[in-house]
Amino acid sequence: MKKDFAIRALIGIKEMHQTNLQLKKLGVDLSDFDLGIDKLEEAVSIMFSKDEEHFEHILEMVHWWLYDKVDKIIYYDEGERFDLNKVEDFVNYLERSHFEWDSQNTLSE
Repeated sequence: MKKDFAIRALIGIKEMHQTNLQLKKLGVDLSDFDLGIDKLEEAVSIMFSKDEEHFEHILEMVHWWLYDKVDKIIYYDEGERFDLNKVEDFVNYLERSHFEWDSQNTLSE
């Protein structure tokens, strides 16, 4: 359920961003209006965060995926592969990051 929400939210944000870019080309600037995009970005980030520091890291990753050109595939030693061009793989990568952050923090305590 959490992953489904994250996938739908990220797809919706990308679509809203593209629509805003197209409208801006036509002379309509919606940058002064609160469309709730930042709240959705934060909601997705909170779902995969353990603490405030991790939240900031996840939010940066979400911004990168949404607004920069993504062309990255990540491979792990166990044979796991994440094609970050695909929203489903990006969400799975965020979930893995969530568990890795937990184990790193546990080890450092």
